[in-house]
Amino acid sequence: GLLSSISEWVLAKACRQVAQWQRNIGSQLLLNCFINLTDKQFLMPELKERILEILQLTGLAPTQLKLELTEQMLIKNREIILPTLHHLRDKGIQFVLDNFGTGFSSLNHLHSFPLDILKVDIRSEQSFLVESGKSNHKKSLLSGVISMAHTLGMKVIAEGIETAEELVLLRDLGCEYGQGYYFAKPLSGKQVQQLFTQLIKS
Repeated sequence: GLLSSISEWVLAKACRQVAQWQRNIGSQLLLNCFINLTDKQFLMPELKERILEILQLTGLAPTQLKLELTEQMLIKNREIILPTLHHLRDKGIQFVLDNFGTGFSSLNHLHSFPLDILKVDIRSEQSFLVESGKSNHKKSLLSGVISMAHTLGMKVIAEGIETAEELVLLRDLGCEYGQGYYFAKPLSGKQVQQLFTQLIKS
């Protein structure tokens, strides 16, 4: 019974930290805060109010908050989740469909939700493994997913990037964003601040 309380604490902590980093580095870099939400959180009637209250208290702009959802979560609780998604999106918050391709949703479901970003794990055995571009079949699948996302008005994040070759391939396919060990492994708050400073200087 502690999951919802812990998840809310994580959301508040993350928003506060990103807002602090943003104040420290100024407007030279625009930071975004990506947070995973659970289906239990979406079943809470006060979720909308709590998220907006956290943004107000921490000073993070709604446009800097990206909430990550899974396909199964959306389908399982469609009628309950949809009004919450629309309400929060109207406030400027964006939504990310996490691990696309590992669930069982249809394209019709994908089109019916107010989503802004599609996240594809290129390393998962269940998803679109790039293998440094050696597999033409998987490269074609990935290209198709990116094109589909763009057609639906969404941007794409490729997660699991570990090599420069994978980064070049994904850029060539039109993927806007990437994450993975190629860029950085998990860092402490102090190390993240140092990384931002280095990026600004470069």
